[in-house]
Amino acid sequence: MKLTAEELRKIVEEEIKLFKENVFPKVDVEPPTDRSDSYLNVPDLPIDSPSPKKVKKKIKQKRKERYTAADDVEFKGNFGKFDKNKKYPDGSWGQFVQASYVLTALEVSKINKNEETIEKTAAAIIGAGSDKVAPWVGTLIALGGAIVSSPILTVAGIGAGVYSIAKSLKKQPSLAEQNPQLNVFKIDKQYSSILENELEDSLLRAYQKVFVRKVRTAPETQMLNINKFIEYMLRTYKGGRTLKGYKK
Repeated sequence: MKLTAEELRKIVEEEIKLFKENVFPKVDVEPPTDRSDSYLNVPDLPIDSPSPKKVKKKIKQKRKERYTAADDVEFKGNFGKFDKNKKYPDGSWGQFVQASYVLTALEVSKINKNEETIEKTAAAIIGAGSDKVAPWVGTLIALGGAIVSSPILTVAGIGAGVYSIAKSLKKQPSLAEQNPQLNVFKIDKQYSSILENELEDSLLRAYQKVFVRKVRTAPETQMLNINKFIEYMLRTYKGGRTLKGYKK
């Protein structure tokens, strides 16, 4: 992760401050009140002054506190209008990408995934409103991290993850019952029963492309339910017939 000149300056200043605080402990010395030799009665430095090892350990701890898991994740390629640090509405394309960001940060940093670490990492990335992203992260974890493949995030990669989620929900529809947020990617049984596998896969790939385009152009808008998308596609490209009226 590249640092700006300003970020680098702040880190150097903090390191110098930590060094001074730990290597040169403060000693209270009363100034002399007369012209005697009382100024020679300077108290000894505390016997328990920190050793070099303790100093290094304390500085290392401070660095750890400043570090966030998000530092290990790199965004690559064209994300368009998407801003990784912006707060997005519930159910939006942008919020889903941010959840993928948080999950990736947890995965590549080998951090134990629990409610506390999820909320802490989300807060470090998004700040206010991170509590809205955390549930999506938990849902993606329940899917086995279908989005995560490497510390490098691309829109196309996340879109491929959405495709994998839709395929997983076809095999395990109960996942959506346990995690209602996933219903946006779950194909209705009635729809799936009248679609050939090849056609269904083509529609999922088309939805994947819509996902990528929406993240780049309108990340703040609500994600389109995949069933509405399928019905629209079939009505548009199959002679005006609705999905229910569609036959081979």
